[in-house]
Amino acid sequence: MKSNFSIGIQLSILIFSIFFGIILSSILSGITLPLVGIETIDLANPTTYIINGFYSQLIGFIGGYFFYLKLTKQSITTSLTIQRPTTRLTLSVIGILIVSFPIMMFFGYINAFLKDIIPNNSFILQEVDTDAYQLALLTTTGSTWLIAKLFVIAVLPAIGEERVFRGAILTKIKQASNSEHYGVIVSALVFAGSHMQPTKLLPMLFLGLVLGYIYTKTKNILYPMLFHFLFNGSTILLTHFNYL
Repeated sequence: MKSNFSIGIQLSILIFSIFFGIILSSILSGITLPLVGIETIDLANPTTYIINGFYSQLIGFIGGYFFYLKLTKQSITTSLTIQRPTTRLTLSVIGILIVSFPIMMFFGYINAFLKDIIPNNSFILQEVDTDAYQLALLTTTGSTWLIAKLFVIAVLPAIGEERVFRGAILTKIKQASNSEHYGVIVSALVFAGSHMQPTKLLPMLFLGLVLGYIYTKTKNILYPMLFHFLFNGSTILLTHFNYL
């Protein structure tokens, strides 16, 4: 079913839906933590961080996306192009992933100068804390933690974030502007900015561009989902086994 709302209204509804989902996820996280014996919200605690991330991805992004479809009266089958993946394109995605790693490291090296220029900026300080929380989570050991990390950090974001940023934002902006490149660039900027990590803005922007062009060239949301999962998953595995 095609939505009767204008593209501008649809994007506004999408933002509202994600925002509503994030608020609801925070409430559910606050309810769940005492049930597992955690009385205070401390993201330095890996259990707190993983629970918070679980609800944020499941309710905030995935739930928010489906809420957006409901409000705009669109069906999941008509809102995204999903086809059976081919071996050739799957291998191409893996090849692009391998090439992308050193490029992102290069952009990250360039982007890191912000810490020296504005070391006391609130966003920089928040990012430093976030990096410490993520490292505490990624360096936890044990098979149960590994499964939890892969599910919350790799599987859920690959599904939710790709549906939102590529499946909705990129697609709608492309339709409004009649320009594939404009849709990819704008969605990549939104994707990079939404992570609120100033010293990782360039590598995240590059990642958003790669994911965007994978989607527009393959016309199949499964390929950027695969790339996103493999990118996050490989980072988790490398960090996890390095600390065994």
